[in-house]
Amino acid sequence: PVSRIALHLDDAMKIERLYSGADDRQAALKYEHRGGKIWIDLPRSFRAGQAFEIITVYSGKPRVAPQPPWVGGFMWEKTPS
Repeated sequence: PVSRIALHLDDAMKIERLYSGADDRQAALKYEHRGGKIWIDLPRSFRAGQAFEIITVYSGKPRVAPQPPWVGGFMWEKTPS
């Protein structure tokens, strides 16, 4: 069973809202955002194979990867069109 998970999200991004899906009536979840990860306390324990949904609303400006793809981040390029 699992009651806490971690998702990757750069610390440069700000979490506006984080909540569970429809089965849990969109309850706000407790979390910590550190080290490029969101550590989320789930509303209850889930067994292997049991589905759950987490909705994350966030904002911010992602950093540009200094050496993609080896050093994390995003790459931004503009096409001629």
